[in-house]
Amino acid sequence: MPINTYRPDLMGDAALECEGHLVAGTYTTFVLTYTVGKFGIDDNGSIKIAYRTTNDSGGMQMEDHTGPGYTTFETDGNASLVGRFEKWRHIRPWSWSLYIQVVRGFLREGDTITVRIGDRRAGSPGFRLQTFCETESPVGVFVDPFAAYDYIQLPKLLSFDVQAGPIVRWRVIAPTLRSTGDAFNVVLVAEDQWGNPTNPGKGVIKLVANITVENLPQSVTYKEGERSIIIRDVVVSQPGTLIINAIGENNQVLSFSNPVVISDEFPYQHYWGDLHVQTKETVGTGTIREMFQFARDIAGLDIVSHQGNDFQITNEFWKDLNQATREYNEDGQFVAIPGFEWSGNTGVGGDHNVWYRNEDQPLFRSSHALVSDHSDIGIDCHTSGELFTAISSYDTVIAAHCGGRYADVTYAHDGKVEHSVEIHSSWGTFEWILNDAFDKNYRVGIVANSDDHKCRPGACYPGASNFGAMGGLTCFLTKEVTRDAIFEAMRRRHHFATTGERLFMEVGAIFNGEAVSFYRDPAEFDSVPHAVDTAQMGDIVSVSSGGARLHLRVVSPSPVERIEIRDTRELLDIVRPYSAQDIGRRIRVIWRGASYRGRARQAKWDGEATISGNSIISVNPINFWNPDRNIVKEGNCVLRWQSTTTGGFSGFDVVLETDHGGKLNLRTELAEFVIDIDDIGYEDYVVDAGGLDRRIQVSRLPDSNPHFEVKVEQEINIEQGRDNAIFACITLENGHQAWSSPIYFIDA
Repeated sequence: MPINTYRPDLMGDAALECEGHLVAGTYTTFVLTYTVGKFGIDDNGSIKIAYRTTNDSGGMQMEDHTGPGYTTFETDGNASLVGRFEKWRHIRPWSWSLYIQVVRGFLREGDTITVRIGDRRAGSPGFRLQTFCETESPVGVFVDPFAAYDYIQLPKLLSFDVQAGPIVRWRVIAPTLRSTGDAFNVVLVAEDQWGNPTNPGKGVIKLVANITVENLPQSVTYKEGERSIIIRDVVVSQPGTLIINAIGENNQVLSFSNPVVISDEFPYQHYWGDLHVQTKETVGTGTIREMFQFARDIAGLDIVSHQGNDFQITNEFWKDLNQATREYNEDGQFVAIPGFEWSGNTGVGGDHNVWYRNEDQPLFRSSHALVSDHSDIGIDCHTSGELFTAISSYDTVIAAHCGGRYADVTYAHDGKVEHSVEIHSSWGTFEWILNDAFDKNYRVGIVANSDDHKCRPGACYPGASNFGAMGGLTCFLTKEVTRDAIFEAMRRRHHFATTGERLFMEVGAIFNGEAVSFYRDPAEFDSVPHAVDTAQMGDIVSVSSGGARLHLRVVSPSPVERIEIRDTRELLDIVRPYSAQDIGRRIRVIWRGASYRGRARQAKWDGEATISGNSIISVNPINFWNPDRNIVKEGNCVLRWQSTTTGGFSGFDVVLETDHGGKLNLRTELAEFVIDIDDIGYEDYVVDAGGLDRRIQVSRLPDSNPHFEVKVEQEINIEQGRDNAIFACITLENGHQAWSSPIYFIDA
């Protein structure tokens, strides 16, 4: 929303010239010509050329004519121009802007300012394009002709199209749990280096399953323009674990699916959701309907929800959003949930996701900061406590979120509506928000979503932006994919969260004596207990006698590195699927954590590692999401990298020439150490780096880890007089993690 709307028709005009076919993440040159309007531009007046917050294009600079983003500007009027590139200095969502000021003169109507963004004439490679695809990527031009430092936006948006690059990987997406005889879909997608779905052109892909499958074609053929292929109504009639391989030319394995556990043992299925997405109607890109189509037809999601910042949602868009969820919601096939992100500042509660069971419910905004229609300002909720009170009579579920404004769950909480905390998104990993809830004795489940801004729900790669991680997913444990079933699963915390990987996880308890379970939290509801002999993740139970035994099973597309069994903040056990006798020449080094809880939480880990007295045979980066910032191996002894973390972790595995001898010398901007290779073992060597759980961990792994499936069973020590919140954190070798919602053992 522009602040000043005075006579935009008299502010001039602008045109944008582009270089033909624009590919995500490549370099180009734009020529923007602004023609001065009726008022001219006075001495010290200016224009701003802006693009959106979510755009991860390279910046502009005016100093190095051979460097990326070199930008020049000139005028045919009687004045000089000065300029600078600014971040976070213009009205949201136009946060990145080139500021060009008229000095030593003035401009008249009809004069022009010509701007070359990525001017290659003196040796610059050009301007780095955004890393994600977008039809009509917008450019806004804002004018201050009066030198009043108040800008009027030109009514005509400029734009350009960004397309995907060539294929670098394939994905085969499938559910993770189905009963025998149940039909399900499998999605085949080709992606470029930035995670954009791309068309491989005409070609035949063979599909090979490890067990007998009905309705799986032997091959599929890509057509020009297709971004995915959906194989519908696949059926497996016998129990087992299904994996589907995609085979290309020369029998090359292009990709394999996540494991699909086929079993009749469970009272639920797995349905995958990304319930936190934004589009260009607020601060993201793409349209609401493009988002739903991507989620369903490319990402293979079962559930999705748009969560725009409330202070940017107009009443018109709120109506359109609710209409779109009606259009795309199809119980039994795909669930579209209406909702919004309550975006109050942290000091009044912070971000919370609000999901409505039905359409056309009130929009209780935290403010009208960027909404000019104040007709409904009377229902604004300026604090999270006010939100909980206002919304308590509606059919809704809320979760605390950590984005730019992190949620302070200690400020206010209502267990009748706030059933979960979101501990992972593209902003990073935030286990501290769960610990805050434990400290206040809240009984919450764990979710993860993307907070996607690039119109790629369920496949939200961070690209080259400040987002520090791949977007997360939540797996719901329910009998069917309907709104009723999903809302019941959320209220009973029957779900687990991942950092974007799809895996099978079961966490439950078996009782040796008497136990009861509550359908609703008895601290918040009049919930009648019922006798049980088992519990699943999310349940609230009371055990009278005999104790309980935890059982856990993981089936993953990547080997399991470790499983942590936790009780609230306490680490009960670390289960590794291999023994100390299995470790070999492979060393794992990871760095993790954040600087603090707020917006500038990024921890910068740029550094190097040197091996002396031994040699590096190979290196495998972990969670290096930006292809431009990978680990560089120099010779056989040195690694260098640029890396940031925002609560999660990055790092590398190295395979050494021998399993003994030599030293590892590691230096980063936050910590450094030297350790003998012989002292790196099965247990973690930890170096603290301050901040918010910042640390470096070093350990030794087996040369090869075959443990894609792990089962754990152990007795649970239930301490009386407090909640025992038992849950698991799974870490995979590929760097992904997953968290089960806790089982709450309470006093009756």
